[in-house]
Amino acid sequence: MSNEDLPELLAPAGSYDAFKAAVNAGADAVYLSGKRFGARRFANNFSKSQIEEAVNYAHLHNVNIYVTVNTLIKNSEISKAVEHLFWLYKIGADAVIVQDVGLASLAHEIIPELDLHASTQMAIHNLPGVEWASDFGFKRVVLAREMKLSEIENIAQKLQKRVEMEIFAHGALCYSYSGRCLLSSLIGARSGNRGMCAQPCRKPYKLINGNMDQYGRPVDICEVHLENDYLLSTRDLALYNNLDVIAQKSIDSIKIEGRMRSPEYVAIVVSVYRKALDEIREGVWKPKPDDLKKLELAFNRMFTSGYILEKDHSQIMGRNRPDKRGIYIGRVINYNSKLKKAFIYLKGSIVPSKGDGIVFIIPGDLKSQGMNIDYNPPINNNILELKVKNYLPKGSKVYLNYKKSLFNEAKAIILNDHARSVPLDLKVSWDKNDTPLLEGQISGKNNSKISFRMESDFKMEKALKNPLTEKKIEKQLKKTGSTSFKIRKLEVDYPGDLFSPISQLNQIRRDFLEKTKTILLESYLPSKNEVKKSEEHLNRLKYNKFNPKHKTAISKEKEDLENSISMAIYINNPQNVEYAVESGCKRIYFESNSLEILRGKKYECLDADYLENALNRFLKMFIKMKSICDDNGAELIWKWPSINRKTYLKMALPLIDSLQKNSITEVMVGDLGSAYLLSKLKPEITLSAAAELNIWNNWTVNYFLNIFKTITFSPELSKNSITGLTKYNKLNTSNMGNNRVELLVHGNMEVIITEDCLPCAVPGFENNKEIIVPEKFWGLKDNKNHIFPFYLDLECKTHILNSVELCLVDYIPLFNQLNVDGLVIDARNREGKYVGNLLNLYQNAIHRADNGELSHEHIKNLKSRIKKMALGGITKSNFLRDVK
Repeated sequence: MSNEDLPELLAPAGSYDAFKAAVNAGADAVYLSGKRFGARRFANNFSKSQIEEAVNYAHLHNVNIYVTVNTLIKNSEISKAVEHLFWLYKIGADAVIVQDVGLASLAHEIIPELDLHASTQMAIHNLPGVEWASDFGFKRVVLAREMKLSEIENIAQKLQKRVEMEIFAHGALCYSYSGRCLLSSLIGARSGNRGMCAQPCRKPYKLINGNMDQYGRPVDICEVHLENDYLLSTRDLALYNNLDVIAQKSIDSIKIEGRMRSPEYVAIVVSVYRKALDEIREGVWKPKPDDLKKLELAFNRMFTSGYILEKDHSQIMGRNRPDKRGIYIGRVINYNSKLKKAFIYLKGSIVPSKGDGIVFIIPGDLKSQGMNIDYNPPINNNILELKVKNYLPKGSKVYLNYKKSLFNEAKAIILNDHARSVPLDLKVSWDKNDTPLLEGQISGKNNSKISFRMESDFKMEKALKNPLTEKKIEKQLKKTGSTSFKIRKLEVDYPGDLFSPISQLNQIRRDFLEKTKTILLESYLPSKNEVKKSEEHLNRLKYNKFNPKHKTAISKEKEDLENSISMAIYINNPQNVEYAVESGCKRIYFESNSLEILRGKKYECLDADYLENALNRFLKMFIKMKSICDDNGAELIWKWPSINRKTYLKMALPLIDSLQKNSITEVMVGDLGSAYLLSKLKPEITLSAAAELNIWNNWTVNYFLNIFKTITFSPELSKNSITGLTKYNKLNTSNMGNNRVELLVHGNMEVIITEDCLPCAVPGFENNKEIIVPEKFWGLKDNKNHIFPFYLDLECKTHILNSVELCLVDYIPLFNQLNVDGLVIDARNREGKYVGNLLNLYQNAIHRADNGELSHEHIKNLKSRIKKMALGGITKSNFLRDVK
């Protein structure tokens, strides 16, 4: 296997020391972030001067630098974000990793030569999503961690290298699809989409179930007894044992997660993967137990090969503990309280020694007890005697979680600046005047060959005695000192019998190496002409688009602002359609409860006849709902899930034609892949954008207006941010015309969508999936007794909802002043009485607001009645606070 066939090894750096560790350990590329706009804001990250220094250091070792700008961007930040991208382009950053669609579209407009990578935060998880990214202009897609290797191979075959694909190979796994997790944001205003995730998924939860009352709230609930409490905690990904399989597939880059990890962690993990990839290239690799132990000691929560290799949930989840494990080395067989000594029976080949760290896991206790070993403990008959201050019960498990010798090995890697060198081929000749001429060749950006020459500014003299020998000249020219170059090939075409002081030879060598350095760095820089064009474009847009006096993309004519807003609702129970239309709701989004339609059976297990009958039932149900809506002057929109794998698309697409024949012509989608697929295959279908598309700024709005009739703002946005999106602010473009703006104002917001089937944690669930039925309530209870409802979809993905209901009924007068067309209630998984009563209360508020009669007392009364139906109470969530 050639170097070109091997995937790139991409390493993390959350600090400059970690960056040096990554380069010196053998990374082909490093990803890092500035102080702003990165998805790991708790890392040290890099100042501008450090980024520039890192870019130069990396390029001098033929290593690429990718800078993350992978958070969602507010209107107030967009100008600074674009300027940051331009600066990164100007200093030679090899690519920028982005999440925000608006920022990406601006980058393409202003800096078309800047390579963009679509962040995993974009949750690109299917073939249409990758096709969209390719057509948009992304050079690379960082695929969702949930994708299977077979899916990736299928995409590669279809797209034939139109776009690069990157996967995660090692490190922490998010429980939710990245970019779709709002748990930290909605419970604590620390948004994962802003790099501030507080990791509530690593906390303990209890699984509960029960029945539902007339409003869809839990009653008769009981706790489901489980052995473990960390129900959302994943193991760490490690594809080391399967790296040869991965390397032979159509994957362009394998990524190590860990910008929050130490430089030592980076050094160890990168060096292990580098060694493995090099041996795979040579055809001699086999997984090495000692290297796997190094990975485990660096950090592990137990390893998994993840969804990519199609492992089941029990091998992906680590529900017993959320913390670092280390390596199991034995168990306590006795403790002498008088001597303060523990007797540990060792299992395996690892023996702890002075300077190591160990941790004891006490049976039945969630807490652990750790210590550092300050002497070499004695071992007799495989029993280690260790002084331990606190009592340890028999059976306590012992883990080694720090190995001094491995730490020293990592330190040596970090400090070894000569571990990487750039090969330099050098030819030296002399002209007729005996002036030395040096010609060099190196590999620059993208392995391009760069040839150059330099003429000495002095000529050598004919030797009267003691001429310089060719061997002496070679010796002096081969010295590269502290530079990043190493002479690979030296050709000396020496006429002989010449002399010059050694100092002159040394100077010409130094001058040539300095020239080589300059040429190598310049090979990574954009042309001055391209930089000038981008700068001029940026300056024009600063005035035309970033100027506050210009209108937003969604500004309408002034008289339009006086039109009353209307209500819309999300439901997934067909019986709730009648409740909705009777309450005057004019837009009804129906997301089918696929488990109910398929009666609990898995799609892939269905025979053709069963599937056809199931889809016919769905079609009849939809036509019936459409008839009810038509009779009441309401629109019916088919709402697709926000994550649509191949299974769902295979089921949904054949229904489009039949639905169109019955005048159902609008679909709401929550992922760019589905939007791309429908716009290509069914361009006559009207598309609406769900909140999961993360609309945070006017430039995202502007891009989406070309695709969607209706756009829905992110529920993470505050009142200030929404006001900025709907009033005269920063974008000069045409009116929205017939387009709509909708805002989620009520409901238990979806905070997590995950491939994990949560009830699979229940013993025997796999053989009794009938326990998940629509009439049953399932939830998670945290240590504050908040209950987070959840449900399963067709593909057994778990959807977790917030523990309290968003309620913005107070702000209907404000929404009347803003350019909002529709207020949306999310009533999925709720009962008909809830749908009807809640809609009536909101309709009443709108009517009173239109007539100037919505007083403080009326609002107080409305909220009191809403609280009586609410699941977990009500909250304004992020509406009154800006997420961090």
